[in-house]
Amino acid sequence: MSAPSALESAVSPGVAAGEVGTAVLLAERGELTCARVAVREGSRYVLENLIGERFAVAPGRLFWAGRAALADLAALPAYWAEVQRLATRVDLTAAWDALEARSEAEPGIALVAALALKDAAAIDPALAEDAVALAVFSDTTCFRVKERLLVRESATEVATTRKKRADKDLAKRKLRLAVEAFKARLSVPIVELAPDDETTAAIAEYRAALIDVAANGRESEKWGFVVSLCDALGVPGDKAFDLLVRLGELSPQTNLAPYRANIPLVFAAEVLAEAERLAAHRPTPGADMTHLEVVAIDDADTTEVDDAVALEGQRVWVFISDAAAWVQAGGVVDRTAAERTATVYLPDGKLPMLPPALSDGPLSLLTEGTRQSLAFSFEIAADGRLVGFEMKRATVRIARRLTYEESDAILVAPASDPIGTLLSKLQVLMDRHRAWRNARGAVQFQRPEVYFDVSCDELAPDGTGKVKVKIGDPLGPARQLIQELMVATCAGVAVFCAENNIPCIYRAQAAPDVQQKGTLGPDPRTGRIEDTTQQYELLRRLKPSVVQLEVAPHWTLGVPAYTQVTSPIRRYADLLMHQQLATFLRTGRPLFPANRLQAHLFDLGRRSALVRRVEQESRRFFALRYLEQNAAQQLTGTVLREIGKKTLVELQPLALQELIALKKRRPPGTVIRFEVVSVNARADAIELKELA
Repeated sequence: MSAPSALESAVSPGVAAGEVGTAVLLAERGELTCARVAVREGSRYVLENLIGERFAVAPGRLFWAGRAALADLAALPAYWAEVQRLATRVDLTAAWDALEARSEAEPGIALVAALALKDAAAIDPALAEDAVALAVFSDTTCFRVKERLLVRESATEVATTRKKRADKDLAKRKLRLAVEAFKARLSVPIVELAPDDETTAAIAEYRAALIDVAANGRESEKWGFVVSLCDALGVPGDKAFDLLVRLGELSPQTNLAPYRANIPLVFAAEVLAEAERLAAHRPTPGADMTHLEVVAIDDADTTEVDDAVALEGQRVWVFISDAAAWVQAGGVVDRTAAERTATVYLPDGKLPMLPPALSDGPLSLLTEGTRQSLAFSFEIAADGRLVGFEMKRATVRIARRLTYEESDAILVAPASDPIGTLLSKLQVLMDRHRAWRNARGAVQFQRPEVYFDVSCDELAPDGTGKVKVKIGDPLGPARQLIQELMVATCAGVAVFCAENNIPCIYRAQAAPDVQQKGTLGPDPRTGRIEDTTQQYELLRRLKPSVVQLEVAPHWTLGVPAYTQVTSPIRRYADLLMHQQLATFLRTGRPLFPANRLQAHLFDLGRRSALVRRVEQESRRFFALRYLEQNAAQQLTGTVLREIGKKTLVELQPLALQELIALKKRRPPGTVIRFEVVSVNARADAIELKELA
């Protein structure tokens, strides 16, 4: 028989836990250390630690009170070294699995030690138990120590903890992979990597998070996630956008407004596939109206042509793309369109509501071949009212496609073009209809139409694509003609739905409560308010247009009822109405009951507001980019009103509204010249100098 070791001679088991001379474990600064009970003083322990210090603690301070009796303090280091060694061999998972199989209730630590250590029978029981306690302190997945007793975790708790741990390990691995990949991209010379699927996924996840932080700053839910990456790359978290530019993921000119609104920039693969399938569909032709001379008028770069017009005697025809013939309610494409709500028009490109395979293909009223449409027809009475409204599905052939500028030239000299007679007759009829609306109080807001071209290849001095500005004429005769045709059509459909009890998405607007003193109303002949300040004041007091199922007047338009049906390729509310009307024409019954339409109203209102906000933010961003690239410009500002200590001024020709601290108070309508001192489009900041 071999002689006992020094540890075996110094440690004797079997003493009650926590008695004088026994070893105890306590947590200090997040780590577990050992001590020996030197004395019991009432309810307190006087302990001596590895360096011989003595201190008193309450029993509650102890993490674990063991049974290993130490002859003296000199035995403590060897005891602790052995406990630490044994703890590395403890298999808590094996012990938990074995207990789970046995359906044991609350096992004692002796049983856990016997299951967790393969050679437990050859190990001093007190040392084995203390080793288990130390192992549990480091890993609480399967067991925990509560009030110096070992407690087994439930299967649910173990599964939850294991998942959290696996998720944490996965997050660490993703971070490591992303950091390595991004460092390679940032290196000079560039290091080319062939990333595996896991690395590609990590890059994609961190790219999306970086964009979210770039767009939303510290308000982003991904802020904490991104900061760890930025720290590893030596980049401040608030410089996420600059990092993305350096990585080649975004350009310095990237517009972040769509990212802030979480508007998808691309269609999912399943949506594109479904759109391709639908595009090959050939719907049943409508009534043959190919004998009519039909003209489509739109901007030159428009690819989603959803309306065209014709005249048959005194009957006006408005043809709208029969989108419902391809996009059925409830399908993948329809659901995606509902989520997008509308095509978003941005200076740097559009985000279409429908995949281009449909919107730029069979749904668009192009001049090639025949096209399917919903045809709305009416006459204009002598007093300007719309009468004899009808609608049907129709097959048409678009004879001409014109731009607004081309149409304006023809309207000035109708004899110069074969289509001139058609356009001029339509203009006379629709001017009569507009006069009828004006007499009912309609208001036409002639806001400047400012377009930004950022698709050009020309570079600005800062090395980015040059932003060009085009000022449109909202009062051009062709725009006025098409606008009036669309208003008449939408108002006619609304009245038709009301008279035929067809559930309809009406757009209503109540009149302002009180006319502000000194505010001029619109000219009853034109419906316009020419004064910029007066127009602003009326706009500020207008009640919002609302979507609802109850028929009601629309104050600004001056019509008794109004819906929207003229842009089913670009607005989901219009597409819904087309699905409703197409079913009614085919079966005599509407597709959607009122409660089905009601379910759409909240999202339509919310998402439509979001689209408007993104378009407004984008126009402002590129207006400021234009000023950044064209330093020392002078702008004309019209004072709108005072807000606090600052003055709201509208700057022309860009139609920018800015709060400015003027040198002195100026009444509304005052025109002031400003010099642009500095601009930071990314920070949405502009500094102006008031000129004498």
